Amino acid sequence: MITIAASDRSWPMIDVVAVPEGKVIENRLHFDLRADGVSTAEELDRLLTLGARRVDVGQPSDASWVVLADPEGNEFCLLSRPVQEL
Repeated sequence: MITIAASDRSWPMIDVVAVPEGKVIENRLHFDLRADGVSTAEELDRLLTLGARRVDVGQPSDASWVVLADPEGNEFCLLSRPVQEL
């Protein structure tokens, strides 16, 4: 795993993790996002208003994250804990 962040590890940070399988259907770049300054529910509403849509990629029904896709179909996740809870 490679983390891209400021030297003091302040936000935002990007983690890059290698996976063993090649691309078949899913995007090879996948972002996990956290709400910053608002609740996760408020951030979810904002993302949906901007054109994101919920997608099912086989995640469990009790997953602590929400899988979304942007208007072009690129998948990303909204994690349950906002930045302030880390």
